[in-house]
Amino acid sequence: MDYEFVEAEECVHLLSHGKLPLSASNSMTYLGKCLSQPTSWVAQNYQLYNIPQGNDCQYGYDETCIVDLALGLNPVCPHVLGFPAVLEGHTVVNIPYPVGQ
Repeated sequence: MDYEFVEAEECVHLLSHGKLPLSASNSMTYLGKCLSQPTSWVAQNYQLYNIPQGNDCQYGYDETCIVDLALGLNPVCPHVLGFPAVLEGHTVVNIPYPVGQ
């Protein structure tokens, strides 16, 4: 397999809405570190979703959340953050990656 390192901007077309999707209930440590560098690509190009990680995207709400840094790193979502409601209207496909090959 051939690959090359490129700037993040060259991959924006691969992301929905050109933003890096992050789980609002599981990504705040990572996002906090990125936001401490306001000119970083992630700090300027992220979108939080109320879909917890670790459940194959079967639970949560397909909604965006915001972070008001004046109030801390606690995401604000229209529904309860991380609530395990059955996520409807989406088909999830697990892609097998050739790890270790």
